[in-house]
Amino acid sequence: MPRDTKQIPRITHDLQSDFKLMSLSAISPREQAHRHDFYVMIYVKEGFGVQHIDYNAVPIVPNRLHFIAPGKVHLWQGRCEGYTMMFTPSYLQNASGVLDALFIDFGDDVYIDIPQKQREPFHALLDLLANRYYEQQSSAALLRSLLQTLLYFCADIKRNRQKKSHPQPDTRLPKIRRLIETHYKEVYDAETYAEKLSLTPQHLNRILKQHTGKTLSRLLKERRVLEAKRELIFTDKTVDAIGESLGFFDSSNFSKYFKSETSLSPSAFRKMFKKYR
Repeated sequence: MPRDTKQIPRITHDLQSDFKLMSLSAISPREQAHRHDFYVMIYVKEGFGVQHIDYNAVPIVPNRLHFIAPGKVHLWQGRCEGYTMMFTPSYLQNASGVLDALFIDFGDDVYIDIPQKQREPFHALLDLLANRYYEQQSSAALLRSLLQTLLYFCADIKRNRQKKSHPQPDTRLPKIRRLIETHYKEVYDAETYAEKLSLTPQHLNRILKQHTGKTLSRLLKERRVLEAKRELIFTDKTVDAIGESLGFFDSSNFSKYFKSETSLSPSAFRKMFKKYR
């Protein structure tokens, strides 16, 4: 039977009041990788398994809170106790800073482990949010406020963890990440990104090297390769069409570029990872 799905499966929201909270034990893990058009937080209180976020395997362990931004490819495998919280980008309109702090990353910070000393207040906040949600009589403003408080609590945990390696976190990192996400297909030079940030290219690269260990060109390359992986696995586009959409108008150049990062040709990668389809 021919495959007629042309895009990565995208789960669009049908969330009441743009926010939904569910017990993990009531959710059946999806067998196919997919992506959402809303934010997802998954807290594992008990249980084990593995989660694949953009082809990186993240262990599922107790007291771990996972963050999945809109658009990320996601596959959950495991049986757990805990909660999943889903909300649309418009639900917390005045909380873009904390959302960036938790969900906008350079591919590594897709979860936090709740420290032992913070678990009691964290669970109290989470249980209060769940109880108010399931009562179905609490105001939308109260639910929104409780969720925002939980997010700020988590951001503090993440910030304190990051201070151990970077005593002075740079607030420009989320903006740099957003610029990369917006322009990686058509803008490849450091000068353009630096100008948008009122920085010199040298200063921009110093910031990135200090906080990520990578240069802008390296981050742009990783983002383009990630998009190529998504397209190869979840669409029926030709290799040439995928390369062209990423700015490669010579298929051999795209194949060399992709192979230098993955050690596989685009066609070989598609064949190896077809299990995600």
